[in-house]
Amino acid sequence: MIQNSEHKSIDEGKIVDVDPVGVQSSNIGSFVPEASYRPIPIVWFTAAYLLQVFGLIALYVIMPMKVVLLYVAATAMLSFGIGYWIFDKGMKDASKLWRGFTIAMLLLTWAYTSMIVMA
Repeated sequence: MIQNSEHKSIDEGKIVDVDPVGVQSSNIGSFVPEASYRPIPIVWFTAAYLLQVFGLIALYVIMPMKVVLLYVAATAMLSFGIGYWIFDKGMKDASKLWRGFTIAMLLLTWAYTSMIVMA
């Protein structure tokens, strides 16, 4: 089978149209799945959690603890930014339950680290 520049395939003297987009499969199938990627809410929830945990730890390490309220405000902005990004990317299509759990997780993690710093 030979492909020419017009995305047509010449197979044993017959010209057959070939779709230039997507995974090309032979008649025995393909080892590459032909489904499109659809992110699920647990992936976005986990991404938000991991980003927040590592972000809060990084802020804790690099910020001076002389002004505690500055740390609390910076971590609140970080948590809000992560939430905004996660909801803009993938959580907007999730169920209300997943969105609620994500908001609660972001708030509780932020509150927990803020209370530790204020203690």
